Amino acid sequence: MGLSVVDKASASTLARTSGKEVPVDGATTPSSRTVALPDGSFRLEVTSGPTSLQAATDVWTSSAASAARQESDVLKVGHKAHAPKCPEGCTARSYLKFADSSIVGKQILDADLWLYSWGASSCAEGTGLQVSRVTGEWDAAALTWSTQPPATTADAVTNRERHGHSAACPAAYMSWDIDSIVSAWASGTACGSPRPTRATPTRGPSSTRRTSIRARTNANPG
Repeated sequence: MGLSVVDKASASTLARTSGKEVPVDGATTPSSRTVALPDGSFRLEVTSGPTSLQAATDVWTSSAASAARQESDVLKVGHKAHAPKCPEGCTARSYLKFADSSIVGKQILDADLWLYSWGASSCAEGTGLQVSRVTGEWDAAALTWSTQPPATTADAVTNRERHGHSAACPAAYMSWDIDSIVSAWASGTACGSPRPTRATPTRGPSSTRRTSIRARTNANPG
């Protein structure tokens, strides 16, 4: 959990003693916030969000098939222990690509990925769906299981909710806090265009759709 206090004097003291930046809760508005810095100064952050980024393209691929499905009605992710086409088990992964021009050069204050899940194989909690940042180039039209690009788990985020199996766990949106991933895109340190994903729950596949990122940014970072 991050540091924060209500008044500027207390925030400044805490920032100097901790060596960390401390938001001043009492000076926060829907469009700006004040942050106390370790050197005793303050920074005013003017936000330009939230901004919604829809996936520009998406594709899912499976170890059970040689071809991938680009922009289909669903995105499949997960592992099925037994299936006719792969008796030893099948794994599916989905890839999303976002156009990031609106966030380049911005400081990311908060970013969340939302996916609508309606086809979980059970309500029991598994290892979850992991969203990770792709670190190599990829083409949705040419991607297959054998040509998947590399990805890093350094800033990966996992959601262990299950939705869409029955009335006990009905279909619903799932979210992932991907501040670090989007910050890497905005700063230019990530490879190419923004691309989450990769998700592999151990208790069977899940079907998702309706993808978007909502990012709250600082319009004048630095």
